[in-house]
Amino acid sequence: MKISNINNLLSKDAEAKAFFMSLPEDAQGVLIGRGSTITSTAEMAQCLNNYCKNTGEQKQRRLF
Repeated sequence: MKISNINNLLSKDAEAKAFFMSLPEDAQGVLIGRGSTITSTAEMAQCLNNYCKNTGEQKQRRLF
């Protein structure tokens, strides 16, 4: 199964969708904003980690 972006990932991978749906809205927004390059659950987590590093620890507390 070829996954090309986050929308495709969420429609084809139940685990990825469950992870995504468990996140707060602002974290979901971060992922959707960068969704054209996200093709796995691991990439979703990495994207959020990178976002938190770039925006400071306070954001991380709110996202997770």
